[in-house]
Amino acid sequence: WAMQGIPDPLDVLTDPTGVFADGYFLIAAITVMFTWFAAIDFTGDMAELALQPDELWVSRRTELGTADSARAAPTDRPQVVRRFLARWVGWGIFLILLASTLRLGVTRPSFWALGRQDVDPLVVGAILTYFVVGLLLLSQGQLAMLRARWTVARLPAAPGVTRNWPIYTAIVLLVFAAIAAFLPLGDTYLLSLILSTILNAVFALLYLIFRLVTVAFLMLLSLLPFSERAAEQVAEQPPMQAALDQGPAPLIIPPWVGGLFFWISVAFLIGYAAYFYFSDKDATMGWLRRFLARLYAQLLAFFGLVRSWHPQAGRTAQAEESGAQSSLASLVRRLLPWRLMSPNQRVRFLYFQMLEAAEEHEVARLPSETPDRFAVRLDESLPDAADEQHGVDELTGAFVGVRYAGAEADRAQTERLKRVWAALRASLPAGKEGDSAS
Repeated sequence: WAMQGIPDPLDVLTDPTGVFADGYFLIAAITVMFTWFAAIDFTGDMAELALQPDELWVSRRTELGTADSARAAPTDRPQVVRRFLARWVGWGIFLILLASTLRLGVTRPSFWALGRQDVDPLVVGAILTYFVVGLLLLSQGQLAMLRARWTVARLPAAPGVTRNWPIYTAIVLLVFAAIAAFLPLGDTYLLSLILSTILNAVFALLYLIFRLVTVAFLMLLSLLPFSERAAEQVAEQPPMQAALDQGPAPLIIPPWVGGLFFWISVAFLIGYAAYFYFSDKDATMGWLRRFLARLYAQLLAFFGLVRSWHPQAGRTAQAEESGAQSSLASLVRRLLPWRLMSPNQRVRFLYFQMLEAAEEHEVARLPSETPDRFAVRLDESLPDAADEQHGVDELTGAFVGVRYAGAEADRAQTERLKRVWAALRASLPAGKEGDSAS
């Protein structure tokens, strides 16, 4: 991916095995795996060459003059150095053999021995760096073995040795590097052919195993009920009968479902392996638990805020809409002249005038209250006068007939209702009772 670019996300979902298991990716994965194993081995060897805690404890007791019969566990450091040397040489030969496969042809003449091989300079630089670093580590390993011997044997250390050791090491490395740069090197054409054949056989075997595993997996999938249905031979039927006998359309699964399941499985396996790795290292996962707990609490708070905000927003929008509608209706009623209204509009106008006046009289109509129930409650709030109570009932009856019963009012009735409303309004306290009908 670093050389060819990140693949398309759709290809990652639809064809995960083709993206994940191509040749470059497999080679890079195998290289990283072997490099990781080699780094673990080299690091373990260098850790064994260092002074161990028990050796430092015994040395400290000796310096304080409180030595006793305690002895440190013996460590065969020469054997560790020989093991490190064997690993270093073995991996170096492996790198050189891999580099020989990069040139499948006759070498060209050149003064520099490495230049005659016509190998990529980056590969040559990587191999030279490997050998130089290995020689430096061998030098430091020898120094660590010498200092450990002084400490365990309780001998005085020589300051000149540790001070001049890096200088001597650098001089030796430079001399051997100059000699190796001009040594004659043979042609690797035949060797590269042999190695290429071996590598091709190995990759062919790996590809065969991958195909066998894929075929076995597909055979397991074919046992599922929705995988494939046997084709049945049916007799010729009329077109209408064939259309009626046709079963439901088969279930179409999107092509990205398999890739999504594959990547979820890979993520689960990686997380499971990481859990066992950190558990084996006695690593506390308290920070992860605290992070997940805080994330869960934040999500709960967010969803709770959304749930509480949604009804409140709905009520606010509904109140604003109803307020705007009521204000607009009141404005229309005030601006529309009485003479231009139809009889039904006049009945509604007078009834709404009564509602506004009653609201200012602190007898507002409740949202769940019917016109008849409101008329009874308004009658009870008026002074004890039969004419006013009769006027409320007459206005309410006319409005109910026009609004709900589909009745048609006439102009004579509206003129009488206008006089009734004028008498009723006079019995109410002074205030913003609405404009009179013009």
